[in-house]
Amino acid sequence: MIRAEHLLGFPDGGLEPLLRAHWQHTRPERSSTTGAHEPPYGEAEYLDLRYDGADLRAALVRCLREFRPTTVALPDPLDRHPDHRASELFTLLAVNDWLRTKPRPPALRLLAYLIHWPNWPPGWDVLLPPSTTDRPPLDLPATLPPRDLARTAFALTGAEVATKARALDCYVTQQQEMPTLLAAFVRSTEPFTVLTDAVRTHVGEMIEQAVRQPPR
Repeated sequence: MIRAEHLLGFPDGGLEPLLRAHWQHTRPERSSTTGAHEPPYGEAEYLDLRYDGADLRAALVRCLREFRPTTVALPDPLDRHPDHRASELFTLLAVNDWLRTKPRPPALRLLAYLIHWPNWPPGWDVLLPPSTTDRPPLDLPATLPPRDLARTAFALTGAEVATKARALDCYVTQQQEMPTLLAAFVRSTEPFTVLTDAVRTHVGEMIEQAVRQPPR
């Protein structure tokens, strides 16, 4: 049976180092919080992984093979958070690997979502009205640099907005650190940038650029 989510168990704040220095199974990263070289969680989906880029890439391919998605949502390439940026790159690598195994690759839609960007989303630093119906729809920030990429947005029902709010409430430690930021995402729309095949196939160049940049 395929579950709605897979816990891979890679370290928080530890994905960017996998791009820079820990690609191989023989050179895993050590988590700064648990001290482990591999997922220490019994509920992790795959227990044969180590904290290295090759294993993360392979684990994502396994997820794709199980789910056989027609749409993949992943972090935006412009997201300012290093973990999000690394997640996007590893996801594109895995998508490419998966599609190469298909004699007739399926049509796949790649939707990029944005979390960390300066002064966004609107109201990230203030208490918003308790009622989500009083909040304006969420649009991508006007300060994003121009890209030849389409944008789209999904309209959420009231029940879906409430479900999202409850899901965010489950992140107790995040709610302690950034409650207004999380609340600012509870709106009636979910905006995305549609990534093209050209973006997907140039992931190698994107990784080289990310590795050349100093760690944030």
